[in-house]
Amino acid sequence: MEDGSGDEPEAPQAPLIPELLRRIFECSSYKSNVSHARVCKNWCEEALSVLWSSVEAYPLFTLLAPMKGFGLELSFARDLDEGDWARFERYAWRVKSLQFTTQFSASVFHTVAVGRRHLDFLPNLEAVYDPPPSLGVFPLFAHASVRTLEVHPGFDPKNMGLLPSRMPHIEHLICRTRDTSSGSIVPSALRQLQSLIHLTISHECLSVDLFHALASLPNLQSITTACKRSTPVHQMAASGFGTTTAPQANVTPSSDTGSVAAGVASRVFPLNPFPSLRELNVQIRFTMAIEWIQIANRSGSLRVLKIHSTHKESAADYMHLTNYVGLLCTGLETLELSRCAAAGCIPSETSCGIETLTSLKSLTLRAFDARSDRQLERMLEPLSELETLIITGGQTKTPLHQIALIALHCGKLKTLELDVDTWKMPSAALPESFFLGHLQKLHVGSANISETQATFVANFLGRVLPLSCAIDFDHTLPADVSNTWAEVQKWAPVLIKARLEERGLHSEKNFGFVATRATRAKTPKRKKK
Repeated sequence: MEDGSGDEPEAPQAPLIPELLRRIFECSSYKSNVSHARVCKNWCEEALSVLWSSVEAYPLFTLLAPMKGFGLELSFARDLDEGDWARFERYAWRVKSLQFTTQFSASVFHTVAVGRRHLDFLPNLEAVYDPPPSLGVFPLFAHASVRTLEVHPGFDPKNMGLLPSRMPHIEHLICRTRDTSSGSIVPSALRQLQSLIHLTISHECLSVDLFHALASLPNLQSITTACKRSTPVHQMAASGFGTTTAPQANVTPSSDTGSVAAGVASRVFPLNPFPSLRELNVQIRFTMAIEWIQIANRSGSLRVLKIHSTHKESAADYMHLTNYVGLLCTGLETLELSRCAAAGCIPSETSCGIETLTSLKSLTLRAFDARSDRQLERMLEPLSELETLIITGGQTKTPLHQIALIALHCGKLKTLELDVDTWKMPSAALPESFFLGHLQKLHVGSANISETQATFVANFLGRVLPLSCAIDFDHTLPADVSNTWAEVQKWAPVLIKARLEERGLHSEKNFGFVATRATRAKTPKRKKK
């Protein structure tokens, strides 16, 4: 064994935290050490609280005893004693959020139910995610302190009846159960949750009974439907050149939709329903939405409206809905409408009523056809606060030159998504000045473009876009079209830089400015040398 007398220097050792603390205490006075000890204890307590504030069920239960697997389930490896429960309680009060990602045997919950020292054995629990769905186990975690609860499709609907008595202070409920029975307990249970603020519920449970039950909740601010879709509701079949087509569809409202609308009309709602509702984001038919909106926004508090229909809604129903929204929801800041596919083309000269929504910051119309120049200007001129504009999925696409009209009226846009038509030329002269100085993303959708158009399109976008704007397109396009758009992506920034250098501008503040007669009169002439 070699001694340490070699030429190689010893590696310096960093002192461990306990050793460092010991040295600090040795060099300090008694009074200082008392203060140091208090700080260290508080530091340790805070660290433990952070570590255990949000946990999964498995590490929590292993505080009681080691666990072993039996098939796909976990069970305690031994019987519990009082020492196990004493250790468990030292940490249990720190738990605020509990998630279940592991499957346990029924014996685990039986052991906890029998051995717990208090009914609410996690006294400060505020959030529970995907608790055991069975009627015999869920009550273990139905603590009065819970504010957030998320339950999944396997959850026994009968457990909902426990919420008003055992969990009356719930503020955020995510309910993915699919209880569609006529005698569902869900509406009657939710009616009693007076503290409820945010509700996310499966679209299968969205019924007239539920809508009527929610109307009287004083603090409810948002209603959202949770659903799993294999494809976006607005997705349509597209040909190789981007011409969108849709199969013929029967657009007559189904009998169940008609009965739902009639059910809403026949119910007696409070004089001031949904007094605090700010967001309605639901998957329903357009005809049903018209019936619901007039009740949901009676107080005028609605700021976010998102209606998604999985049916092939007719053009007439689409325009009826947009005009109805424009009439009743003038305070909206976000509007999103989408349908499964375009069942009939919306006439480009038809007024859509959205021009009354002057507070809009985000507008999304999916499976919506392009507007004529006149109607587009009429729609956008009052919407100067828009930051997001998305019009996609229609049978007719938005001509490229209309981006100039959009820039003229919506200078604050940050996101613009259109199905662009690069072939259609403007029928009138474009504005002399147009520039989207705040735009961060331009998505041109499934726009077809030929190699001969690449230079023209890049030059046009070089006039309207800032240097920092990203240009994107649908990558399912044919290879030759995708390659051409890639060339536009490459050359548009180069052209923007060239224009900046040509004008001697150090910023893009006046990049879109083009001199007119009025501005020339105010510009002093340069003196000849």
